[in-house]
Amino acid sequence: MNNPLNSLRIIGPILVLAALLMGGGTVWMWGKSTSDWRAHGTSAYDAGVTMYYAMQNGTAPPAGIRVTPLSTADQVYATNGSFRQIAGAPVAPRVTIVPILPDAANQITGASVTMAILSPDLTYGLADLPHRDGQTAAETMGAITRKLATFCNDPFVVAHMGDSDWVEIEGNAIWGVRRCPP
Repeated sequence: MNNPLNSLRIIGPILVLAALLMGGGTVWMWGKSTSDWRAHGTSAYDAGVTMYYAMQNGTAPPAGIRVTPLSTADQVYATNGSFRQIAGAPVAPRVTIVPILPDAANQITGASVTMAILSPDLTYGLADLPHRDGQTAAETMGAITRKLATFCNDPFVVAHMGDSDWVEIEGNAIWGVRRCPP
């Protein structure tokens, strides 16, 4: 009546092998997730840099981002800082105002950018954005779009550069909830 499966000599190595396989699978999943999130952030950063230059030079925005001029009434709301009044804005949003200073080295074509990010759920903190001497305005916009992608929300974003008209930047294909890695 001695069952060999009741022996610690059999069960012990099986449990150790099972724990080793589970640990290896967990490490692989963690590494894959980290890699996917890093790629997601890099993609959003690149889109933000390209978006800045598109606004500056009047070229096409990057793939996944649509830029639409605001209506005349919404231009007035945006200019006055009444972003919650803009058509299409979420109900009772939290507003994050993001000023981006022009490049110190590029005074000819550089202009300041003001972004307003409206979200029903989040206020985006700006204090932890990377900053270094010589950082360009395009790099700052890239850091902001990376932050948008990190929080996986569907914010309503409006912006304008210098004295140009306000535009809605619809980039949920880059930084929205459906684009976030699992």
